Amino acid sequence: AQVRVPSAAAAAADRTGDLLDRRALCRLRRRDARAVPALVGAGPGLTPAGDDVLAGWLVATPPELATGVRRAVAAALSRT
Repeated sequence: AQVRVPSAAAAAADRTGDLLDRRALCRLRRRDARAVPALVGAGPGLTPAGDDVLAGWLVATPPELATGVRRAVAAALSRT
């Protein structure tokens, strides 16, 4: 089943994508841990947007599919 994203959420995601490294976002979609260094601490906000994206991704992704990214985030925690 396809999930519909409310237009406001889609617009916010587009704005965030404009502020972050698109290659890293594409890698994250593919569960590629090489995305993490480009996202940790990146972007605007009290909590950087890249951190918010990673946190949301980790919450939404089944743990068995997030192992590599989860390890990379743990290794990068001192940067943010």
